Amino acid sequence: MAPSVPHRSPTWYAIYVQVRHESKVYSRLLGKSFECLLPQIERWSRRRDRRKKIQVPIFPGYLFIRAALDNYEQVRILQTPGVV
Repeated sequence: MAPSVPHRSPTWYAIYVQVRHESKVYSRLLGKSFECLLPQIERWSRRRDRRKKIQVPIFPGYLFIRAALDNYEQVRILQTPGVV
């Protein structure tokens, strides 16, 4: 019988991403079937002639991901464009 490989339970990690690219990286990681979290808050943005409500990240430059990190999963995350 082959030795069993211990199964790691998924835990939450903070991932450093390029600033202002959080939403793009979030979408790409969701496309790779990762469980992600991008906490955002509504803020008023002043434009030339108007004010507009926009969504901005609470933690600029960071995403949260839940994964059982082994070498394969870590490489999949790091190869995602926008992850630093």
